Amino acid sequence: MEKKIKGADAYYAIGWSKPFEYNRITASRILPDLPGILFFSDNSKGAMKPLLAFATWREGLRTGMRDLFDDMFSKCKPIMPYAEKKGLIYRYTVIDSTKLDLRDVFYWVLRSYNPVLNTIKGVTPTSRYGNIYVIERENAGNADNVRLPGSF
Repeated sequence: MEKKIKGADAYYAIGWSKPFEYNRITASRILPDLPGILFFSDNSKGAMKPLLAFATWREGLRTGMRDLFDDMFSKCKPIMPYAEKKGLIYRYTVIDSTKLDLRDVFYWVLRSYNPVLNTIKGVTPTSRYGNIYVIERENAGNADNVRLPGSF
């Protein structure tokens, strides 16, 4: 992730991983133990429908995914039925600069994609900046340290 401040505005550049079909076993091998955002979509009818955005800081993406689908401790039980059928797609982006940056980017993702299982109510940006802008790079492979030359 990159970040630039211009005046009162923040400009972030994030790199999304390629989309993966959810599988508990392979997810544990794919996801890094770094903080970031998991983004789930339903592709069961051939059209990507945004389902859930999930930010994790302390636990990291791998543990966050495992805990999200744990029957006893899930933080979002409504996603459980999607895990049992084909078509649950996820991608991730690593945001390991600060927890405040993660909160700002997460707010932007919710506001921009409006996932079905999320509510933006109660989620606020940090108010450090007048505006938050995010440039997304798709299919960045390993989303760690994605560099976007000339993006700002």
